[in-house]
Amino acid sequence: MLDEFIEFTQALFPSISPYVKEQTKAAVKQFRLDGKKLNLFNYKPYNYLSQGDIFEGIPFTRIDEDGNITAYRGKGMLISNTCSADHDDEIVLAPLLDIDLLGLGKADIVNNLHYRLLYLPDERYENYVVDFSLLNTFNKHVLIKMMEQGKVIKETSLNQFGFYLLLCKLTVCFMRPEDEEVQADRRENYMQLHCTD
Repeated sequence: MLDEFIEFTQALFPSISPYVKEQTKAAVKQFRLDGKKLNLFNYKPYNYLSQGDIFEGIPFTRIDEDGNITAYRGKGMLISNTCSADHDDEIVLAPLLDIDLLGLGKADIVNNLHYRLLYLPDERYENYVVDFSLLNTFNKHVLIKMMEQGKVIKETSLNQFGFYLLLCKLTVCFMRPEDEEVQADRRENYMQLHCTD
């Protein structure tokens, strides 16, 4: 049963290989054109919440290593699926951070080589990067009310090209399989717990 499920999972995500590092990087690099900015956004934002929407004025919270909570307002991207944003009360947003404040090599960020970061090669956001490691849950109804009050502004919605870039990065960030050693440890643990002689 475990082997069949593993085969099903591998068939479900055939393009993700944890053993061919360069292929995952190449899958994201296809969205970059040398020396050119891409058009990743619609002419105007959708009038509903859609995955990849970018907002200004989103309140984010963080907990530091000492357990202190800090809050700030800034740009954020809707990470929840469009259907989930329509039906669920809670949605997930990721902050857009100033690239220069991250302390990472800008070339690697711009080339989308960090799994947790999504760089959008568009002039409006060339100094920002989406950080999937700092996701915040937000009440959809509060967000809509804040938009109605002008406290939060929806800046833009992704076009199809931008949407596929987002899906590619989300897949590589959250759904790439673990390496063989970790998979072997998980299998061994499962066998010890559920398979007796």
